[in-house]
Amino acid sequence: DVRTQASYQLMDKDFLGLIVSCYNDCNGTSQVQVTCFQSVENPSNPSQFIRREIPQEIVQVRYMSEACIDSLATFPDILLKEEMDAYTPCLNSQNQDMITAIQNASVFSQSLMKIIEYICAPFLQNMEVEKKMVDDTNKILKKRIAVLKANNNVSAPPASSITANE
Repeated sequence: DVRTQASYQLMDKDFLGLIVSCYNDCNGTSQVQVTCFQSVENPSNPSQFIRREIPQEIVQVRYMSEACIDSLATFPDILLKEEMDAYTPCLNSQNQDMITAIQNASVFSQSLMKIIEYICAPFLQNMEVEKKMVDDTNKILKKRIAVLKANNNVSAPPASSITANE
C-alpha cells in the first residue's frame, strides 16, 4: 500500500518497500519476483501517492555479514512471539470445549514445526556451510603462513594483513 509506505518514509526518507512474491505454475516450476519501491506524490493529484520502482541488484557474497546473521537469527523469535500471541488467548478462553482446545493446540504445534522446518533448519544448515568455508579458509591461510615461514625463514606477517584472496 503506497499510503502506508509514505507514512514509513515520513520517519525515514530512505525507507523502502520490499515485496517478495512466489508463484508456482501447473508445470511445477517456481518463480520469485522481488519488487522494491517508494511512495511519491502523484504529480496530477498531490493528495494521492504513486509507486516509484527502485532498481535493485542481488549480489551473491561468499560470507554473510554479522548484521545479516543477527537479523536472521532473530526471525524465529519474532515468528514464535506472533504464534504465542495468537495462541495464548485460546488458552484462557472459557468458551471452548475439549475438542476445540485440542484443535487449537494442534494448530499451534503445527505452526511451531513449520517455523523449525522452514526457518530454523535451513538457517542452521547454512551456518554449518558458512563454518566449513571459514574453517577451510583458515586451513589454507595457515598453510600459506607455514610456507612463507619456511621459504623466508622470517616471522609471518600479522594475521590481520593476510586475506583469503591472496
